Amino acid sequence: MKTSNSTKSILLTATLLAIVSVATAFQQSEPLDRGQIQTVHISAKRMSEQQKLAYDTQGQEAQTVLIVAKRLTPEQKLAMDRQDHALHSVLAQRQAKAKNNG
Repeated sequence: MKTSNSTKSILLTATLLAIVSVATAFQQSEPLDRGQIQTVHISAKRMSEQQKLAYDTQGQEAQTVLIVAKRLTPEQKLAMDRQDHALHSVLAQRQAKAKNNG
């Protein structure tokens, strides 16, 4: 196989770089002394439920959630149950199909 000088020099350079990187990867570093490793101590007191609530609402108003709903008729309940059942059936079929294929 004929190779030019530039190709030979590129291959030689790449080989040398690979050898140097492998050699540095296996060099052992000096172990750290205990004094060189920083330690952090975090301490806090346990808060009561009232303190947690006060902390959560500190500087802002307490959040309220307003839930508005209307009572469903028996026919509407039945229709929703059928719709939920159909949706769960489709999801179960997709999961089973995905499990079989994957």
